[in-house]
Amino acid sequence: MKNEKVDIYTALKKNRNTTLVAVVVSGIVSLISVFLVYFMHMKHDRYVYGISETKELMPLELIEKENLVEIYRKGSIQLWASYFYNVDQYNYKKQIENSLWLIDDSGKNLYKEYQQIGHYNRMIRTSSVQYIEDIDIVFGKNNAFQMKAIVSIQRPNQEDPKRYELVAQGKLITVKANYPKNPWGYMITGYREVTKKELN
Repeated sequence: MKNEKVDIYTALKKNRNTTLVAVVVSGIVSLISVFLVYFMHMKHDRYVYGISETKELMPLELIEKENLVEIYRKGSIQLWASYFYNVDQYNYKKQIENSLWLIDDSGKNLYKEYQQIGHYNRMIRTSSVQYIEDIDIVFGKNNAFQMKAIVSIQRPNQEDPKRYELVAQGKLITVKANYPKNPWGYMITGYREVTKKELN
């Protein structure tokens, strides 16, 4: 039985064409993969996933993050207010420390004012607990806001707490988020208490 003669040049040419096609196809697939990864990376921050109030799984629907900006801004102010005003004799230093991550020097200045009038010393002496009952935040132009809150101070053996209506103003600026110290990525500036009126 005779062995068939193979033209080496024809075989090399065929192998070269096969290799060239494989390289070109691999290059195209790689470029498409890189483009898809880049596209997903650029788009992923525009969306958040929704979770039900009962912590149950929901259909994975994408919600435009832009629609939640108002919630994020109010959430930042509410978080600061809860740190600064929800205090007692045991936690007030830690609470104030946490609050200062969300506000500029106006927060430090307000804290010093409270120290100078002996607010925290009275709380320690009387074992009082201060907390926010209700809060309402309204935004104006250029990220300026007005906060209206009902602040209560409860003392031991006191049937009804002493309640104040606090009206304050400030402005929000965008900063880099720093979880968990500043999870929302906003900073309060120029904060000041406009009025504080006793309700009862």
